[in-house]
Amino acid sequence: MFFTFTALSMIPLATVMALSYVAPIFVTILAIPMLGETVPLHRWAAVIIGFAGVLLVVHPDVSGISLGAVLSLAGALTAALAMIFIRRMADTESSTATAFYFTLAGVVVGAATLPFANVWPELADIPTLIAIGLVGGIGQILVTMAYQLGAASMVAPFGYVSLVFSLGIGFIIWGELPTMIELFGIFVITISGFVTAFYERQR
Repeated sequence: MFFTFTALSMIPLATVMALSYVAPIFVTILAIPMLGETVPLHRWAAVIIGFAGVLLVVHPDVSGISLGAVLSLAGALTAALAMIFIRRMADTESSTATAFYFTLAGVVVGAATLPFANVWPELADIPTLIAIGLVGGIGQILVTMAYQLGAASMVAPFGYVSLVFSLGIGFIIWGELPTMIELFGIFVITISGFVTAFYERQR
């Protein structure tokens, strides 16, 4: 998260979003040596197609490799490592415990940065911050359960679907209407998820 937040101050949001979705590719690659998983061809195809769809949706303006881009990739790599460790802990820890330790670690590390950048929230911001915490916590529990129940390389491609929800919420709340190329990207992302689900159901 720290890598991603820092990158947001350096490069456009669209570029950060696109690079953050490299995480499922890292998961698929790391699942081989760290989890001993065998990644079939259709999962590789789903990951690559899904990432191509993300690039269509956000169509970032990438001009060379900047420090912000490197930090975004570092954020994606650390997120992928977190997913891998969640999968490895599945046999010994419950999803609630894993989400609790994940959140606790974030609080401790985040608190360590307060002396360097401390901004006290206003009273009107507290309900929003509480809502963010609740939604984020529930989401973390659901993601943890997904990685406990399924192979990491199989679950990872479904992460692309969150972009579809993001665009839908943006349209409902802020009236942001996707362009044709963005709609095509959403279609590609959705197809990649359905392809993965279809092949896994056939196994």
